[in-house]
Amino acid sequence: MSESTSLRPKDGSARASSSETRTRRAAAIIVLLHVMLALFLGATLSIDVDEACTLVTTSHGPSYAFRRALSFELQPPLYFTTLSVWRELSDSLLVARLFSTLCTTGALVVLWMASRRYLPSMNPCVTLSVAAWNPFVIYAATEARCYALVLLISCGLLVLSHAG
Repeated sequence: MSESTSLRPKDGSARASSSETRTRRAAAIIVLLHVMLALFLGATLSIDVDEACTLVTTSHGPSYAFRRALSFELQPPLYFTTLSVWRELSDSLLVARLFSTLCTTGALVVLWMASRRYLPSMNPCVTLSVAAWNPFVIYAATEARCYALVLLISCGLLVLSHAG
C-alpha cells in the first residue's frame, strides 16, 4: 500500500472538508455581492422624507434620539439611539445607510448559520441567495430606517428560539 493511500481518510472527510470550503467561499461571495450592491445603491439613491426624519432624530446625540424616537417617530428607541451613536463616525447619509447594510449582512450570516443547522440536507447558499437578493432585504440594506435592524433581531430570535 502506498503512503498516500494509507494517509487518505476512509470516511470521505477530505471530500466533505473540500465541499465545506467551497460552500463557505460561495457564501462569502454572495454576502460580498450583497454588500457591494447595497453600498452602490446607498451611495446613488436620493434621500427620502423618512430618512431625513431619521437623520434629524439621530443628529443630536443618543439622549435626544431616545426622546424623539418616543415623541416624534412613535417607535421603540433602540434603533434611533444606536444609530445616533453610530453616526458619531460621520454625519453623512451614506454612513447612516451603512449601519443598515451591516445589519442586513449580519442577518444574512445568522440565516446562513441557521440554514446549515436546521436544513442540513439543503445547500445553505440557496437560502442565503434567496435572502440576499430579496428586494425587501436590498431595500432594508439601503434605507436609513429600522428595517434592517428588525431583520437582524428577527433572524437572531429565530436561531435562539430553536436552540436547546
